[in-house]
Amino acid sequence: MNKDSNSETVAVLGLWHLGSTYSACFAKLGFKVIGLDTNKEVVESLRSGIPPVSEPGLKELLGIC
Repeated sequence: MNKDSNSETVAVLGLWHLGSTYSACFAKLGFKVIGLDTNKEVVESLRSGIPPVSEPGLKELLGIC
């Protein structure tokens, strides 16, 4: 997989602690990321700019700051 190419897509199932962190890191590496979660509150919080957990650097990786 060529991580420098924007044509690669990664799907992440579950966007709470590890899912949101992995998603943000994959996006920073240049991947297109599709995040899926059955918990609507988690999805809405992320859309509103609120990460699901307090993790050092996560807000910056998610582009929320």
